[in-house]
Amino acid sequence: PLLLCQKDYATANFTAHFYDVPSKIHVTHEVERTGVELVMLYVCPGDDAGGSMSPVRFDGSIAFRNPYGYLAAATFGFLPYFAALAALYLVTGVAYCCVLALNRAFVSRLQWLVLAIFVLGFVETAAMFGLFAQINATGETACCPVHPLVVVTVVLNALKRCGSRMLLLVVCFGFGVTKSTLPFTQGCSVFLLGAAYLAVAINHDVQFEMSGTPSAAAKLTNVPV
Repeated sequence: PLLLCQKDYATANFTAHFYDVPSKIHVTHEVERTGVELVMLYVCPGDDAGGSMSPVRFDGSIAFRNPYGYLAAATFGFLPYFAALAALYLVTGVAYCCVLALNRAFVSRLQWLVLAIFVLGFVETAAMFGLFAQINATGETACCPVHPLVVVTVVLNALKRCGSRMLLLVVCFGFGVTKSTLPFTQGCSVFLLGAAYLAVAINHDVQFEMSGTPSAAAKLTNVPV
């Protein structure tokens, strides 16, 4: 059962094997009323079958398309959302670069690290917009098999969060404020903690975003993330 809106289209393409003889089935149905649509397949034995028939195997797919594309109504809002977010990252990043250029004589490494976070945010949101745009245009699924852009966005999002937290830590240690460099032990500690967080965050996102049934051990990653 799926919730479809008026003017949506449901298209079914199947190959039915009756007595090992393939038969092509193509059906297109225009939704006349918004609501839950049920798609059922029923095989009726012929009058000469004596009430019994051989097994029938169906191979095929069902596609649902609304006037705006293949994205469902529940996820269509992500398309303009990530487009606006990517544009906001781009505009803010360009403005930040202009400020850096005007004050290049006083720019520290801390400001360049902040710019790197902006770049990661822009690439991540642009990839998410590309993913939803491609799904909306082609009807591809994001999972099973996993779409390559899903892997890219999961890794980029984890890198952005990890970089933001590491940047906050080094600022708390005084880097860029009272210190031009961090002591070796503090730098190593931040790096190791960031690497551990990155590994746990990627595992967490893979388990919870791409798998419907995360394991009990994977749920423990909620604690550090």
